[in-house]
Amino acid sequence: MPWLAPPDAPSWIGLDIGGANLKIADGRGRAVSTPFPLWQEPERLSGALCDLLSAFGTSGATNGALGMALTMTGELADCYATKAEGVRSIVEAALAATPTPTIRVATVDDRWLPPAEAIATPHTVAAANWRVAARLVALASGAEIALWIDTGSTTVDVIPLTKGRCGARGINDTERLMNGELIYTGVRRTPVCAVVDALPYRGQSCPVAAEWFATTADAWLLLGEIEADEEDTGTADGRPLTPPAARDRLARCVGADRETFDEADALAAARCIAATQEALVAAAIERQSPVPHRVYVSGEGEFLARRAQRRLGWRTPVERISDHVGDPAAACFPAHAAAVLAAAELGWAELRSVHG
Repeated sequence: MPWLAPPDAPSWIGLDIGGANLKIADGRGRAVSTPFPLWQEPERLSGALCDLLSAFGTSGATNGALGMALTMTGELADCYATKAEGVRSIVEAALAATPTPTIRVATVDDRWLPPAEAIATPHTVAAANWRVAARLVALASGAEIALWIDTGSTTVDVIPLTKGRCGARGINDTERLMNGELIYTGVRRTPVCAVVDALPYRGQSCPVAAEWFATTADAWLLLGEIEADEEDTGTADGRPLTPPAARDRLARCVGADRETFDEADALAAARCIAATQEALVAAAIERQSPVPHRVYVSGEGEFLARRAQRRLGWRTPVERISDHVGDPAAACFPAHAAAVLAAAELGWAELRSVHG
């Protein structure tokens, strides 16, 4: 199984609808991610998808045939009372936005469902994006024992792969959380108070305020793993993602401010936050697998996966997904995987059944 859809394969577009981002990919390396706070404005989802599809340029499909391979995690957003409501809303928004009559929705048990069946059986498609991605890694790798670690802004997936198959024990998010295959910690959006109970402060340990004063992005920014961005105001206080603002946010975690919390204090806090996340991810990695033959890393926080592996002392070769599919597709990997697998598994038959 190749990492990319062959040029002569049928044209399927992968679409991954999350709670904070919309991602689209063609399975051949082209991909786009755009922020969209679904939990704040679910009524705008269809319009946002129209804009994304238009910007991506879906009209130039091979021989005019175009299918949409849909996967999602946005159904868990708290704008929806239940996952079933979320699935219905997301599928209907995709139907309203897409120019193609052919949509298939990925399931957690490796099938593709028409929209009506997806809506009728919401728990088979809810949060299936990790499964689609894991299947592609497993099939493309072919390693006897491998591990895929995807580290994002909010969560980390730690998925064992065995003989070309996904070896995860959990199916839904609850099972995956209980099995340590899904860890709710990430490199940007996780509140500091959800990572640590206390931070070092001038030779002592200070309990942190249980408030959304700062996030992990502030720590990783100060440690040089995330770049500063004056335009990024998706922070705890709405100020830019810059070192001075990050220091101010971390200061509030221990009830201080810039007059009583200097650069050295901020770096000490950042190192503590980083070490705690490293230990958490390392424990999850160790739980999932004997020492694997190969480790695959992806996501904007792949540096955290590497740090966790070093903590374990493993000498296992590490491969970046981006080296196989390119940086844009790696940043939208579930959408990319959906496009590749749909081209391989659904092929022309599904398209011709509608297009004739």
